[in-house]
Amino acid sequence: MHLILVDSSPAQRAFIASALADRAARLSTLGCADAAAGLVTTSAGNNGQGSADGITVLLVNCAQEEASGLALLRRIRANAQFATMPAILLTPAVSDGALEYLIPAALELGARYALPDDGDAEALRFVIDALRDDAARNATRADETAGGRRQLRAASFAVRSLDDAKCLAPVLAAATSRHSAAVLGISELLINSIEHGNLGISYARKKELMLQGRWREEIERRSALPENGHKRVRIRLRRTADGAYIQISDEGPGFDWRQYLEFDTRRANDPNGRGIAVARMTSFDSLDYLGGGNVVVARIKAPICSKDTKS
Repeated sequence: MHLILVDSSPAQRAFIASALADRAARLSTLGCADAAAGLVTTSAGNNGQGSADGITVLLVNCAQEEASGLALLRRIRANAQFATMPAILLTPAVSDGALEYLIPAALELGARYALPDDGDAEALRFVIDALRDDAARNATRADETAGGRRQLRAASFAVRSLDDAKCLAPVLAAATSRHSAAVLGISELLINSIEHGNLGISYARKKELMLQGRWREEIERRSALPENGHKRVRIRLRRTADGAYIQISDEGPGFDWRQYLEFDTRRANDPNGRGIAVARMTSFDSLDYLGGGNVVVARIKAPICSKDTKS
């Protein structure tokens, strides 16, 4: 992993470099956004689309003055090659009103996490580990899947485990017009349906499990229970002239999905709770929950003048 850290404070750069020294094979520390933008364009590698060890992660302090961190993210996202690069936002000590602007704006630009700039080394290490795990889970062989599977017009699937979800997400994403962005959002929706829907793990319980490093262990334990053995998450893919529609249904009672469509600053320090908001803003053109919340439909528009949509 190559970690690019952008922070105007030499002391903060030294602290973060020390905290993450054992997490990154390469660590670049920079004091200004212009230098970071140049480094990203020359050393971004595979931007998280290959192995976990090969990803480049951008860690940027969003200074209140001039919102330089947001400007850097916006500049990088303008280049399609870096559209899916994982980014972490460090927020300065500002008012709640400022955070209500900074954090949603960063998420809309594709930041995966927003953390307070308060010297919490454990939180930093946790999110870096989470990004590494995400990269490993979402590593795909895009060249092998994009050809034949993009011709799918309609298909149905069922998954039970996290490994099932890991295998299916790139297949579904390959049937859309933007594979790299879609696979992250699809993975998030599938995992949510498994853990929260079919296995009944609450938000608070997941937070506790993640902080303890026992989340996957609990998933496997609950999956092995007799009452959960028959449960499946069911997926329907439908492609039309205007795009791809992916419907995901679980066997749970549903949940209050409305509070998760937008990022809530009250959850800013939690290790979970931002996936739906990030998926809605970065992976899909629309995301609609039906009924009680145990059915969700994601839509990705077809590209303009796509030959594939004319057949």
